[in-house]
Order: sequence, then C-alpha cells, then structure tokens
Amino acid sequence: MLRFFCIRYVLVLIVVAASYQFCNAEDSLGSKSSTAKSPPTIKLIESSPSPPPATGTIKIIVPYSPGTGIDLIARAVSPELTRIRKQSVIVENFQGASGNIGAMMVAKSLPDGLTLMVNAKTFSIAPMLYKNVTYDAVNDFTPITLAAYGTSVLVTHPKSGFLDFREFIQRAKAQPGVLTYASAGLGTSQHISMELLKDISKIDVLHVPYKGSAGALNDLLGGQVSVSLVPVHVVMPHVNSGRLVALALASSKRNPKGQTIPTFSEFGIEGAEADIWYGFWGPKSLPNSLVKSLNNDLKSILLSSQVKDALEKQGLDVTTSSPEDLQNIVIKEIQNVSRIIDKNKISLN
Repeated sequence: MLRFFCIRYVLVLIVVAASYQFCNAEDSLGSKSSTAKSPPTIKLIESSPSPPPATGTIKIIVPYSPGTGIDLIARAVSPELTRIRKQSVIVENFQGASGNIGAMMVAKSLPDGLTLMVNAKTFSIAPMLYKNVTYDAVNDFTPITLAAYGTSVLVTHPKSGFLDFREFIQRAKAQPGVLTYASAGLGTSQHISMELLKDISKIDVLHVPYKGSAGALNDLLGGQVSVSLVPVHVVMPHVNSGRLVALALASSKRNPKGQTIPTFSEFGIEGAEADIWYGFWGPKSLPNSLVKSLNNDLKSILLSSQVKDALEKQGLDVTTSSPEDLQNIVIKEIQNVSRIIDKNKISLN
C-alpha cells in the first residue's frame, strides 16, 4: 500500500512539473510575440487633400477707379457671388500706378479664396514698362476665368476738320507730328494701342499722356487734342449727344453699343484691334478644387441673363473661359505688346 501511494505521489509531481514547464513555455512565446516587430504595412501615397474653402468675407480687388469696365464687372458679379457662395463679398478699389498697386497687393495675398481680382489687359503689360513692378503676370497669379471683352472707339471733336477714319489717316500722313492723341497715361492700353495703330497705318501722331482718363476725356471734349481711343461704354453718351464724333471701332467686328460705327478692318487696317479683355484672378497657388469651384460659380453668374444683359448694355461682350485659356490670353498679349514697347523704347519708372 505504501508503495502504491509513493508511486501516485511521484506521478502527481511529474504532471505538475510538466504543466509548469508548459505554462512557462507559453508565457515565453507570448512575451516574444509581444516584443517582435509587426509586419510592415503598405501605406498608399496620396496627394494632400485641398484645404476647405476659407470662411469670411471675399474681397474683389479692382485696381482702378469706380466706373471703369473692371469696376462694372466686379459690382455686377458681387451680389450673385454672395448668394451662391453664402459669403459676404465686397468690392475694393485700389487705383494708382496704372493698376499696379492693386495687382501687387493681390499677388502677395494668401491663396485662400478670400482675395480675388478683376483686371484687364493692362496688368499683363505693366511689368514690361515699370522697373519697380515686382509681380509677374503669368507666374504670380492664378487665372480663374475670362469675364468680357470691351471695345474702344477712336473719337474726335466735331471741329477737328476730319469726320471719318479715312480722313484722319490722310491728314496724319499729310501733316506728320501735327495731330495729337490723348491717353490716360504712359503705358496704358490707350497708349500701347495707339502706338500699334501708328505702326500699322504708317502715321505720325503726337502722344499727349494724362494722369488718368478723366483729364484726357475732358480735353478731348474741349477740342484741345485731336483724337483718343476711349472704351465704348464710356464715350457713347458723348457721341450720341453730338459732343464727339466716332471715327472707327478698334475692333474686327461692330459693337451693339454703336452698331453704326465702322471698324478698323472695314477701312483696311488689320492687326490694330484694341479690344480690351477682362478676367478674374486669384493669388498664385490657389488650390485646384477652389479654382474649379470659383470658375463654375463666376461663369454661371456672368452668363446669367441678369448680369449678362446689364454688362452688355454698357458695351461689354460677356465671354467666359477655362483658367488655361485665360492664361494663354495673357501670354499672347505679352508677346504681341513687347514688340511695340521695344520698337518705341517705352519705359516707365
């Protein structure tokens, strides 16, 4: 009997010992698995999502004075942009230095969609004329959409002695350097466009620059200068009242605001068109999603009957575009104008 209990006791001890070793082995394995490195996970490379549109007031910068074509477009669009984007939209005029002050301010703004700019062809020319202009019209802005085209008309005083475009050209060729043309200042679109006309038509007309369009128009109305290129929406009231005479539209097609006025092309002058294009820009690096959203919103507003009709009554031809097409327009303008600037050695400080 004693022998039986001894054998049973030994067997129990063996079982306990085996269980203890098995548990230790499991603990050891568990410990090793907890400290071992996990298999490497494959992380997909994704582009950073565009930040959500910033909330707050949207400012549309107009680098010129109230009443200009740029200003008309901004003020026609702003109420509808407020409604669509559910954000306050205000228009701020920062005139001066041929539009350079407002443009440089936009170039330095954050690309958050809260600062936009309406501008025209002049802003693409300025860096070629002003040494102190620090922005690049192609690389320092994000194009959004074309807004409209405006047409300029060559006008004169009723007592100038020539009452159509052909007579003006004949007089200018017969008396080189005697006739004068007024512009809103050196380097403005009026200045560049008239130099282009002079180059193509082989005439010599003296440039009289003013500090702004108001002074140029006033002296034209007073008969103190011979001619001037003036936006059709500005000058037509004076033409209709008989205070000025329209000689020709600086365009390849007639304008609804002045259907009876012939174009340069109708007189055989090709390549001297002075159509003014207008567009919307933001600062550079505006996120693509925001550009697409603003492009869609602005195009729908500009093409709406309410806004389109209002702008066309002012002589503006509403035309929208993709951001890429607007950028190409800027590049082409720079290429075309650089020849005139170099030939006439136009430089401003």
